[in-house]
Amino acid sequence: SQPHDMAARNVIVFGGAGQLGDAVVGHFQGGEHRWNVVSVDFRANAKAAHNIVLTGGVSSSDRAAAVAAEIVVLGIRFDAVICVAGGWAGGSIGADDVFGPVERMLDMNVLSAVLAAHIAAKFGAPGCLVVLTGAQAARGPTPGMVAYGISKAATIHLVSSLAAAGSGLPDGARVAAIMPLTLDTPQNRAAMPDADFSSWTPLPTVAALLYSWANGVEVPANGALIDV
Repeated sequence: SQPHDMAARNVIVFGGAGQLGDAVVGHFQGGEHRWNVVSVDFRANAKAAHNIVLTGGVSSSDRAAAVAAEIVVLGIRFDAVICVAGGWAGGSIGADDVFGPVERMLDMNVLSAVLAAHIAAKFGAPGCLVVLTGAQAARGPTPGMVAYGISKAATIHLVSSLAAAGSGLPDGARVAAIMPLTLDTPQNRAAMPDADFSSWTPLPTVAALLYSWANGVEVPANGALIDV
């Protein structure tokens, strides 16, 4: 952990050690505006000012309580709460193991978003920005990746619920989803070597967009789904 900068604003990044999360953490920590970055993931990100390292094999409630306890020790409230945790799984409804991917996608994509939103409700500052990660694919049917589609449709619904009156978020909170199509990552390049990489979204582009929103630049309307 680095010394806490009391004059800076605070952002918490769920999935902060993943590929997109690492780009987001680095952009906030190294940007022209002063931000204290808290990363939440199953491993630490050395770029972050503070890390909350999750443990596997515990209930969602216990995980949330552990995260909350560390935030209480830090004694801060968050001006931005960003969830870029998640994953992908393919498969159709007829697959013999369909329940495994569904449960995995609910855990990786939905429960991570619920955790981030819950922490925003408990520890967000008034007027905070909350950003979850949806997917453009979830706007329509996803028969070849049914588990992924279910999880992202649920996340999109969560965004609309959080943007509604009485959601439990802090006063004046703004909620949005980033809606990726294909992010330019080494894994995606390896999985789709013949694709047109130039049409994919670079991770720094997404990180810069989130940083702009958090600094009050072109903040999306409450509940907006923003293609990236």
